[in-house]
Amino acid sequence: MSKRSTYLLILVLAILLIVGIVRNYLFFHQERIVQRVTYEPTEQAVLSRSYEWTSKSDQVRYEQAEWNTIVSSRYDGLKPRLSFIETAQAGCDYRSEYLRREGGIRPVCFWLKVRRGLFKFVEIEIKTPEKLREISAPVEDELEAVSFVALTNEDLKSNDQGILAGHSLAIEEGFLVEVIRNNALGCGPHVPTGTLYKVTFSGAITEIAKEKVVLDEHSFDVCVD
Repeated sequence: MSKRSTYLLILVLAILLIVGIVRNYLFFHQERIVQRVTYEPTEQAVLSRSYEWTSKSDQVRYEQAEWNTIVSSRYDGLKPRLSFIETAQAGCDYRSEYLRREGGIRPVCFWLKVRRGLFKFVEIEIKTPEKLREISAPVEDELEAVSFVALTNEDLKSNDQGILAGHSLAIEEGFLVEVIRNNALGCGPHVPTGTLYKVTFSGAITEIAKEKVVLDEHSFDVCVD
């Protein structure tokens, strides 16, 4: 091979390397910047539901705080969002690994796949909260904290546009997220109830409070699968 051919080959390889690096940067970082700029909570409110807290100190600190109304869907906080693909499997069982499980007799299990790579994408499956933390942490804002909670919890209430019902709050240790569970399946009065979670910057999720269902004389149990 002549020197000219060698130089041309090196030049082509260098161009391909630069293109790959630029594509990788844009693919995995541009969406992160956009999402941090566009997240602007529009409404604040004190929690309206009555919760039983696991910690009295948390109750004192956060119960009367001004929480932000959630303005995002389950996936809006994924960073970078474009690299994630949701995968679903119908008829899964409790022994399967998945992020969340929706449905009764014939449930559907959901998990994520993330594409990574420079010249060739490699798909990585995210089927556990631990794997989600490994791929997506640190959690940097309330938007991402909401997604961490919503991706790992089923039967959550949302509107027709997929915007979740609930609130979020930034705290020193991370974030708090309130979500509302429909309680559509199982046996009971099927009254929607709220749950509060703490999400640390490292992505660890802990339940810190739960709404107790108060039944009246007109309430009755119904079993739904």
